Amino acid sequence: MQIHLVRHAIAADAPPPGGSDVDRALTPEGIRRFRSAALGLGFLGVRFDRVLTSPLVRAAETARLLVDALELPIAPEVHPALAPGGSPRELFASLSKAGPDASAALVGHEPDLSTLASYLLSPGGPRVEIALKKGGVCRIDVESLPPPAGGLLRYLLTPRVLRAVGKRE
Repeated sequence: MQIHLVRHAIAADAPPPGGSDVDRALTPEGIRRFRSAALGLGFLGVRFDRVLTSPLVRAAETARLLVDALELPIAPEVHPALAPGGSPRELFASLSKAGPDASAALVGHEPDLSTLASYLLSPGGPRVEIALKKGGVCRIDVESLPPPAGGLLRYLLTPRVLRAVGKRE
């Protein structure tokens, strides 16, 4: 299974008046930059069978931009396990139904995505440090979930690299 960890794009620094952190939306710059980064993924031939997202607004908006830019015939699925502090077990149970050849994008937050990447790469072993920038993408291939042995890191792409690739289209 191909698992793509996608950190949400640039969001507002503070919640809207009367709102909470859950309500923080992407900035216009975040939208513009991530749309270009997502086009870079498309240029590389990346496609997803499923796109799962945190319920927080900034992640859900990022997931929608991803689906739209890649012109995928699916809708993002909100998954509570991708909210900050969510349970990887619930996420694995949901993903394992997709099959070994599936490709999934998981749109979420730091430090949870880096923690998940470390677990996928080194379950039960030493922590693997991953720096996932806002709008960045990390692909890890695993044979099953939860992985009995470490997965394979295929790429860790910054949004700047993805935007540069996207401009080639």
